[in-house]
Amino acid sequence: MVVQEYSHGEELQILNLFRSVYKKEMGIEFWRWRYVNNPFGKGIIRLMYDNDFLVGHYGVVPLQLRISGSEVKAALSMTTMVHPDYQGRGIFPKLALETYEQCEREGVKVVFGFPNENSYSGFIRKLGWFGFGKIKAWQLSYSAETAYAGSTTAYNGSTYIVEEIADFDSSFDQLWEKASQDYEFIVPRTSGYLNWRYFQKPGNEYHVVAFKGSSGELDGYGVYKIYQDKEEKKGHIIDLLFANEQGIPEAIVDYGLSYFAKGKVDTVSCWIPEICGMEDIMLKKGFKRIEWNCYFGLKYFDDNMNQRAITDYRDLYITMGDSDVF
Repeated sequence: MVVQEYSHGEELQILNLFRSVYKKEMGIEFWRWRYVNNPFGKGIIRLMYDNDFLVGHYGVVPLQLRISGSEVKAALSMTTMVHPDYQGRGIFPKLALETYEQCEREGVKVVFGFPNENSYSGFIRKLGWFGFGKIKAWQLSYSAETAYAGSTTAYNGSTYIVEEIADFDSSFDQLWEKASQDYEFIVPRTSGYLNWRYFQKPGNEYHVVAFKGSSGELDGYGVYKIYQDKEEKKGHIIDLLFANEQGIPEAIVDYGLSYFAKGKVDTVSCWIPEICGMEDIMLKKGFKRIEWNCYFGLKYFDDNMNQRAITDYRDLYITMGDSDVF
């Protein structure tokens, strides 16, 4: 069996492997959006073949990351796949280590990601990742006792103008610069990144809202999604960012609750960073603290980065939008 770099034309074999491993489909347009059309560069992918049969895949995609006030080249750990007939042979660590060697050659300083239960220990023990444990999340379950009107819908009675948008313009770059100064670990929410992440993704499944002051200045945004699985209809607050705390955080949540109520969802969930200081708001709205069924971890490639190492979950600005799942 041999490891080789991905070459154009191998997409169909990769999608077939995905089907064998995860028992579901990944569309070719989605794959190209993630790995080829990424504005920060093409994905770094390593494949393992048994003769001409693809048995393993590991890829990362480059991103910018702001750590302790400095922007660095980073990579998001993505699809990990080993064919069911070949598992337990050390294929994944081999692929990952070769992928990371290429990352270092291309100037990537840190790789991070959201491993599931099966792969988390492997990232920690075999690949030298630092683990933060399970993602801390919020969840609200609607029931007969839950009044949708329980949210104060503060945005309706505030001085904020709420607009659904279909494009992140340059005002979002200004918002990013205002809002990001105090965050120790965050993927820059620039207009280029946001447009690629939410509007260029195949499927157009997000509902994006801008919150503006009475003068028309952008003060924040929220990204919402309704997802129907086999058992229930779920509402997700996918992403948020705000520069003015005066009423904006609560307005973002309240708008989501109103939007999800109209969509008749069963639950509302979100990963709201602890650094946003929204715990009191979430508790008031009836949310409960839960642990999500995935983990977060990272690995530094640059020794100088260890001097600015982020080791406390409270320093992470992580939302569902940072994951490759939502």
